[in-house]
Amino acid sequence: MKKRLAKTLLLLLFCATTVLALDPPWLDEFPELDRIIADSDTGDRFDDLARQAGVVRQLREAVNILAGNRRWNGQLTPDEEAVIARYWEADKWIQAQAEPIAPKTASGNKESPWTRWYLLASEYELDEDLRAATVSTYFSAATQRELGYADAERAAQVARGRALTSEGFGMKPKSQWDKQTPEEMANSILFIVGMVVVMLPFLYRETRRFGIDKKDPKQLRAGFRRYTLHWFSGTVANYRKSSTTTTTTVTTQHVSGGSSIRQSVTRTTYESFDLVGDTETHNVNLTDANVNFTNGLYVTAVWAIRRGKDEGLYVLMFDHTSGKTKPVPLALFQILRMRYWLMFPLSLLGAFLVGVTGIFEGFFILFFGWIPLLIIFTLIASWRARRFRKRDGPKILAMIENEEKELQAAS
Repeated sequence: MKKRLAKTLLLLLFCATTVLALDPPWLDEFPELDRIIADSDTGDRFDDLARQAGVVRQLREAVNILAGNRRWNGQLTPDEEAVIARYWEADKWIQAQAEPIAPKTASGNKESPWTRWYLLASEYELDEDLRAATVSTYFSAATQRELGYADAERAAQVARGRALTSEGFGMKPKSQWDKQTPEEMANSILFIVGMVVVMLPFLYRETRRFGIDKKDPKQLRAGFRRYTLHWFSGTVANYRKSSTTTTTTVTTQHVSGGSSIRQSVTRTTYESFDLVGDTETHNVNLTDANVNFTNGLYVTAVWAIRRGKDEGLYVLMFDHTSGKTKPVPLALFQILRMRYWLMFPLSLLGAFLVGVTGIFEGFFILFFGWIPLLIIFTLIASWRARRFRKRDGPKILAMIENEEKELQAAS
């Protein structure tokens, strides 16, 4: 009788062991929440709960890593799904415990205590040191090896594929920068530094002097470029002004069957006149300058020739009769403007910097960022032209008058 009872007990024990054994067996190594809490108790409730949430999330993902490709094919065992669900519930329970000490309301523009706590929990989730401690604490040597080899892959998967915040938690979506792995962040920083280093010489060019040289008023400096100023004074004769109007018509056919017509009109003004000097005559041709001279005025035309070139653009007209200085806008814009090619690297860098906080915004800047840059470049060129006329114009005129007086005295 006793032997039968002993056999029965052994059979029941074997059946119970078989029933309780999880599939796969390594699931037995995953700890319950109470043990995680006991192992993470330092007395700092705020930090402890964040650390516990991080550990729970690491363990939840560890199930998926150990399951291998089965996780993607919907072939997780019921026990694996149950353990994952258990850790989801544990995560929710920990968050519920954190709510009383980390309210979701914020004062002013500061982040709410809940935001700070959730971000801290997210940092613990991705913390490599905590992951190594978790693996070594709860798992066997064989399981540690599997998870150890999978750590880098796991960090990348979590960083890319998981938005750690949501509107429901009173937080803004996590940025692309925060989703990057440490290696990706390092590469991003190297890219930014590289772009800045490449652009530094050219950006430095834009901070250099744009105007006449202080030591030599005949030299016009425009960043790295040098121009030599030339001039001719004489009486205006044969003044002519004409204009052409170009109309461009664009017809758009709509899907609905209708059509729309859009017209743009471009007007170009041309001026030509002779400056008659004492011994020679100089012919002047201007486009969209609108100097509006009349015959008989005494005028000095100033043009700038870039170093290494044989001809240049008219930049200023001095009307000695009325005492007015008339700039040539197109020429000054061409000489004093920023280089347009700078828009590409600046747009690319801007797209990248904004892209780390939002992919859509980054692409938006990359494709449309040249529009505000073009406006900025135009404003800078206009400002430089006004400054050149106001600050350098009188100096150039004084230099010309002095030289002409010296020539007259010498003759």
